[in-house]
Amino acid sequence: MNEAERKALGNGMPILCTYDIEPNRYVMFARLRSMWKEAGEGRSYAQLADLLGVPKQAIAQWATGTGSKSPAPWYVIMRLCFWLGLAVAVEPGGAKLYKMPDVDDVDAD
Repeated sequence: MNEAERKALGNGMPILCTYDIEPNRYVMFARLRSMWKEAGEGRSYAQLADLLGVPKQAIAQWATGTGSKSPAPWYVIMRLCFWLGLAVAVEPGGAKLYKMPDVDDVDAD
């Protein structure tokens, strides 16, 4: 836990209410990556890299936080959510994945 996280928790504030703190995209991507692989027989992380148009190494680095790659970009997380029928809810206490409701009249405009 870094100083900003300790300060936020010490003030009784949820973690994402702190300056310069973001949802943990490493954990989010790792879960989505595993869910995508399990959703179809014979799927591989190399196939996922091809679908996303990124190097295979990025897939591992985004899930583990190793190497010089930053966390997975939001567009990658959103594509995986779209393909899996999931959404991300960002709340003051953190981010959560949930199944998207079957609603046709919701528009992002």
